[in-house]
Amino acid sequence: MIDTKNRRTDLKKSIRVGSGTYGITHKDGKLFYNGCDRGLCVFSLDDDSTTHLVNATLSQYSDIAIWKDQLYFINADKSISCCDLQEVKWKLRLEAFLRSPCGITVDNYGRVYISGCGSNNVVVISPDGKKHRLLLSEKDCLNKPQSLCFDRKNNKLLVANQQNEAFIYDVSQ
Repeated sequence: MIDTKNRRTDLKKSIRVGSGTYGITHKDGKLFYNGCDRGLCVFSLDDDSTTHLVNATLSQYSDIAIWKDQLYFINADKSISCCDLQEVKWKLRLEAFLRSPCGITVDNYGRVYISGCGSNNVVVISPDGKKHRLLLSEKDCLNKPQSLCFDRKNNKLLVANQQNEAFIYDVSQ
């Protein structure tokens, strides 16, 4: 861990999680991470314990996102899932629209954005997982979009291609 408040880069703590870690996010003193074949894992910064929240194989190299008490992740079968801290709420397959899903982020309204690295697009999914639509494509300069980040303060979506380019898009309601 790095002390960003005092801008010090000396090692504060080393964490052993026992698996590869791909996507990671933080909430309420807990690190939620994609443990790939170990599933969606939670590391408590209070007592250094690790628990498995979802015992399913997640997609390698894919990110996870959190909004309120909902976690969003990409499964090994390339489906997208939403869960709370007890159970999976919905699971959605989008093979016709999304190839090689990789990046995932959520806006202020619970809409989920997924980048398709193989389909060169970004798809947006409604908070309940029942509706989806194409938001961005190759026409919007996407070329293997890898990572996504939603700036909730300014309603902007950052999309980073696998190589060389990143773009910021205004997202309105």
